[in-house]
Amino acid sequence: MSESTLGRLPAIVVSSRLTLAGSLLLGAGLVWQQIRPEAGAWAVTLSLLVLGTNLLAALLWDKRLRGHPALFLFHVGLLLIGVLAGWGQLAEFKGRLVLAEGQQFHPSLVETVEHGPMHPSLPQEGRFRQGAVAVDYRAGMHRGRTHSQLRFADGRDVHVGDDIPLLVDGYRFYTTSNKGFAAYLEWTSSDGTVELGVVHLPSYPIREMTQFNRWRTPAGEDLEFSLDLPVIERGQDWRLSRDVARETPLLIRAAGKTWQLAPGERLAMGGGSLCFMDVGLWLGYRVHHDPALPWLFSAALITLATLAWFLVSTWTRERARQASSQQVLRRSWAKAVGL
Repeated sequence: MSESTLGRLPAIVVSSRLTLAGSLLLGAGLVWQQIRPEAGAWAVTLSLLVLGTNLLAALLWDKRLRGHPALFLFHVGLLLIGVLAGWGQLAEFKGRLVLAEGQQFHPSLVETVEHGPMHPSLPQEGRFRQGAVAVDYRAGMHRGRTHSQLRFADGRDVHVGDDIPLLVDGYRFYTTSNKGFAAYLEWTSSDGTVELGVVHLPSYPIREMTQFNRWRTPAGEDLEFSLDLPVIERGQDWRLSRDVARETPLLIRAAGKTWQLAPGERLAMGGGSLCFMDVGLWLGYRVHHDPALPWLFSAALITLATLAWFLVSTWTRERARQASSQQVLRRSWAKAVGL
């Protein structure tokens, strides 16, 4: 690299053209992130790096910024926000999780929606299990608060809801409006092997009229399950919990036949027997991890404060300049009148 190029380097890095290029790259990265989240995260981070370099160069070489402490600190805040946003892009994770009452958490149950290439591992298996679930409804089927009890391996009970997430290893678990009934089953094969499982029925009450699902037994027979749930009185307040379906039998259909099982009853089938153990609720969660978020909030507040400082100081200087100009004019006018 020639000496002339080195001499122009500060001007190149500080130039508005680099700012424009970084902004265009940021826009393209955000669009790409919707198509390919992981690759898009790198593109967004690269664009933030370009813009951050541009801003850092301005802080080092632009005399106008160094001459105004408030404006200088404002740009430092912008640089910090860019660094934190890039970190957040690389470490962010968004996912979905469904747990039935009594079911233990396992990382494999989390469905990934978006994730950065540097996000940490999900919480370990068995850290907590789903406890009781209840959802309040007001008259007219207006959903109220969601109540979810989560039980930890050390015996602690944590209650979460719509605006109270569960925080584990930096991951936040938020309850969603997605929930429904679950049938707990026990399959005993002909050789005595016992397997436990849960069949989730469709979301309730939004799909109240289609409460059925299919399952294939370990012996290879296809079954259809449904619950004949009681009719909900829509004109009054009520609570959705497992008690709503406590006495509801499980209907099983296969090969043109229908069986009805109460909790605890068993049905002999080809290759084994099926026991309907109980009915409960499943609940959907939104999983989110962004370690930069609280720091971004703090940096944004500080940056806004420095911007306010700059604007107030600029306004104060302008008022002082105007007052000084008016005073000079008055003196000049007084001299003119005196002459």
